[in-house]
Amino acid sequence: MGLIPLSDLLEQLGLWLNANEGVLEGIAVMIAVVAIVMPRFGLRIFRQNNAPDLSKVDPRNLPVHPAYLAAYTGVMDKPEGGSVFAPKFGRNKKSEGGQGVLDEEALEQAGRPVIAVFAPECPPGLEARADYQGLAAIVAEEIATGLDSIQSYDVIAGRVTRGFTGHVSDLGARYLVEGSLREGALQDGAQSIRLIIRLVDVGSGRHLWSNRYTVAADDFYAQEDELVAQITAAVFERMQEAEAERASRADPDRLDAWSLSVLAFSSVAGTDHTGQLNAEALARKAVEQEPESGYAHAVLAATLVQKLGFDRAKFDPKDIEDIRHAVSAARVFSSSDSLVLSIIGFVLTSLGDFGEAEDILERSIELNPSNARGWAGLGRALRNLGRVDEAVIKLERALRLAPRDSLAFLWWYWISTCYLMQKDFAAAIEACRHVIAINRSMFWAWLALAAALAQQGRQVEAEDALAEALALNSDVTADTIDLWIEDSMGKVVDASTFKEGLLKAGLK
Repeated sequence: MGLIPLSDLLEQLGLWLNANEGVLEGIAVMIAVVAIVMPRFGLRIFRQNNAPDLSKVDPRNLPVHPAYLAAYTGVMDKPEGGSVFAPKFGRNKKSEGGQGVLDEEALEQAGRPVIAVFAPECPPGLEARADYQGLAAIVAEEIATGLDSIQSYDVIAGRVTRGFTGHVSDLGARYLVEGSLREGALQDGAQSIRLIIRLVDVGSGRHLWSNRYTVAADDFYAQEDELVAQITAAVFERMQEAEAERASRADPDRLDAWSLSVLAFSSVAGTDHTGQLNAEALARKAVEQEPESGYAHAVLAATLVQKLGFDRAKFDPKDIEDIRHAVSAARVFSSSDSLVLSIIGFVLTSLGDFGEAEDILERSIELNPSNARGWAGLGRALRNLGRVDEAVIKLERALRLAPRDSLAFLWWYWISTCYLMQKDFAAAIEACRHVIAINRSMFWAWLALAAALAQQGRQVEAEDALAEALALNSDVTADTIDLWIEDSMGKVVDASTFKEGLLKAGLK
């Protein structure tokens, strides 16, 4: 039996009611009929596009950036004239329903950054060349893959950015990685490829970093891994700096967990005790705001380890428990985040858990081979295990990937001690001078420099370097130097060359 048209059904119903029932009973029956019919017919009125109900869908399980879902499901309003995917940067506005539109101030305070990676553009002459188009797409995908291994970042790339013609702010991105690809010629006349890559702050349009790379065309794929690793490391390092700068300009009381963590981690190394306490307070606030942030827990552990380095004698044993608790939480919530794992490895090395640190840091590098901080941390852990030759290889790798990283002065110091143990005193002196050029207040660098100079027979220079070290930390003496070195490097390392050099320099 076919479906009776709604108009005929209602007409027959009215005739039947007039003949058999009173007015009130008729109204009651009509309400019941409407309740039955509306779900079948009215659904098409209210869902004309058959849009799925995404309100209960976890965005992380979809191959689309969460900002897209937010706009689609109504969590964020679509701006007038903007993309259907995400709101543009703009002034604060309220929708008629009272729901706010993301404004410039809100974006400035927003959580973890979104990075859009676009394939390098090819000039008109190369646009039709499938080999160059494919090469550009590969470079973009490799960079995006490296950045995506840092779960604290959200990466938009591939099918989303390919062919996109709108403004990048429509994608909700805070940073843009773009560039160009063109033909060139080497000095011998062989064909080459020149790749220019830029990192751009989407809000201001300011170029945060850029570099050009020239590679022989026949050798491009052989050098691709190293090239992409250097680019990814540089982009990551500069974004971390930019995030710290952004957070430092804001009121700490208005920062979210991500920004608090970035600001705290920027103060982990190269600061005084007061700075360490401030960093710890920021990290604790980040954990309080977002208890499931592995990054926040890892940064808290790092700030507490720094406190341990300032004055071990006054260190509360409860803080060791706090460090291990923070490390455990970070591993639970961010077990596949290359950045978080590299921080955990740093912390475990500082606690003397060198073997566990080695495993964690190797996993960090496996996830992201361009993670210079993972390579450097692994080098330090291997040094403390007494495997100095291996340590030098890892540390040199870190310095090649990110020579201007904000933590590079630490890497230079770690490698200087390795050179000392290898009795390569010239290399140790050069490494120490790198440290001092970046961070003159690091007394360990002055100690290593004094030892290396004394081992080379440059007595006057050695004495001057030792005087600089003792001016920064007068607690170091001939009687305590063994404890200082053991506390810094562990019990396995043979640091006799370091100690002998300091004694020759005049340490008393």
